[in-house]
Amino acid sequence: MSKLKQWRNKMGWSQKDSADAIGVRTNSVISKYEAGSQRPQPETAKRIEAATNGEVTAAELLGLTAKPKDHGVSEDPVTFEREAKISIAIPAGLLAQCRLQGLDIEAELIKNGIPGLREAFKQVWYEANRAAIDTNRKHTETHGTFAERHGVFPPR
Repeated sequence: MSKLKQWRNKMGWSQKDSADAIGVRTNSVISKYEAGSQRPQPETAKRIEAATNGEVTAAELLGLTAKPKDHGVSEDPVTFEREAKISIAIPAGLLAQCRLQGLDIEAELIKNGIPGLREAFKQVWYEANRAAIDTNRKHTETHGTFAERHGVFPPR
């Protein structure tokens, strides 16, 4: 059973009551949303989220919180509370890497958004790996690269 239908049943509302509260023309539209055969427009999804006090989110209605597929980009929704409650979709890989590095994800997002979070992760990763990077750099300066030593790519 969809979360929208669960919420409607919990409220004791008919599909017509829900349609009126959300501002859609017919209860058949609500039926399609509940069955998953049709997704609402983003503005309608936001109205549903507001009408349900966040119990049914716009992201869920728009299919943005589905389990990751075997291909493509998956995103984890992350919610933070400050002056207002917001939800931000963060690429799953970036989110996992930042958590592993112990970054304060909320602070970085508030300060610089997702690009800032990526940059903060790069800085933390670089600091954690600085010794290995410096050792490799010194070795390459002293001994050259594999290609240079073995003539793998001769000069033109």
